[in-house]
Order: sequence, then structure tokens, then C-alpha cells
Amino acid sequence: MNKKDFDVVRSQGNFRTFPYFTINFLNRLDEEEARIGVIVSKKISTKAVTRNKIRRQIKEAVRINKLMEKSYDYVIIVKPSITRLNYGRIEAELKNAFRFL
Repeated sequence: MNKKDFDVVRSQGNFRTFPYFTINFLNRLDEEEARIGVIVSKKISTKAVTRNKIRRQIKEAVRINKLMEKSYDYVIIVKPSITRLNYGRIEAELKNAFRFL
């Protein structure tokens, strides 16, 4: 996903807020694969290594658990409280969150 896609999902899509992240989602009305983007700001951590680790963990948890529906775009905006979680807890929170979308 590029910046234009992120902006479209955030402006035209729906969103749900959870304790550790907010998920924006938009149905593209086609039969292509789902796409995901993760926003981890510098407010989360000033270290790029930490931000990238969180981004990778979220994408991997979504991929392994097949949480995304076809033809949807998802943008996950991470909140600072996520830094206290380990991978297993992030995965559990994402599974729970995607049930409500």
C-alpha cells in the first residue's frame, strides 16, 4: 500500500478503536487479495528497530491467522501501550479485534 491508499482508507473507510490500536478498513469491491498497512509513529519509540519489530509482528500475526477478508484494505494505527506486550499477546489482541470488524 502506498500513501494514497492509506489516505483513502482513513478518509473513506470505517474504523474501530481497541486498547492497543485502531483499525481502519475499507471494502474495495473487487475480488483481489486483502492489503494491510501498519502505522507505528515515533511517539511509540524513537528507535526505528523497535517500530519495525512491532510492524513485523502485527503483519505476521495477521498473516498466520488469516484474519483479513478478501477485497479489503486495512490500516492499523498502533498506540503507545502496545510496547508492553509480547508477540503472543499482540496476536491474541488482533484476533479479538478482527472478530468485531
